[in-house]
Amino acid sequence: MGALLFWVPLALLGLYMYWTLMDRFRGLTASLSTESRDILTYMMAGEEILSGAVPYRDFFIEYPPGSLPFFVPPALVSEGPASYAAAFASEMALLLVASLVLTALSARALGLPWPVAALIFVAAAVLLNPIAVTRYDAVVALTVAAAVALAVRSREGGTASSLALAFAWVSLGVGTAAKLVPALVGPPLALFAARLGGWRAFVGGRRSSGSWWRPFSCRRSCWVAAAFWRASRTTRSGGCRSSPWGPRS
Repeated sequence: MGALLFWVPLALLGLYMYWTLMDRFRGLTASLSTESRDILTYMMAGEEILSGAVPYRDFFIEYPPGSLPFFVPPALVSEGPASYAAAFASEMALLLVASLVLTALSARALGLPWPVAALIFVAAAVLLNPIAVTRYDAVVALTVAAAVALAVRSREGGTASSLALAFAWVSLGVGTAAKLVPALVGPPLALFAARLGGWRAFVGGRRSSGSWWRPFSCRRSCWVAAAFWRASRTTRSGGCRSSPWGPRS
């Protein structure tokens, strides 16, 4: 009964948020949707990747590498800017629904009133229209929500705890590769990890049964984040010739 009282209202809230976001998207002017510079750039990147082109080498794009995979799915099911914009908006709305679920799960696991957290999330997403579904910021929301949910899960201890904490760092890494905002969650997560296992376990990786997650230790995570940041800055400031994917042809 408790599960039903959680999942049924949450599902209805998710459906409401998705429907509202898409309904408001359909009411946008062309300059904010089908003729938006960002949407057209996303479509170009998705179509180029599907044709076999290599980003930053065969074509220029100003966005970081972690954002590119999210430009491809709408290109698979669209023909032209109008259908691509609608498919992209639907993709971002679905990512926001997933973020809503993770937020509610985290709040419930922490003993907080999850309906309040869920309602605040939905209100924020709706108020951010049209940015919520015409930009890829939903990717940031999803990776941060996943990192928080995994960090909360890691409190339970054992090998599963190390696994959850490792994937929390992976989630932040994916988000940072798409946009630098998730990196702001790094310091709080570092303090949380240190509190769970001590600084030595956090910085160098566990030497016991959890040693498998050593590749995700703090210094390696920082190195990966810095590499993606440099790649992002290269594409934004200098074009493709000096990109880490090789010289432009």
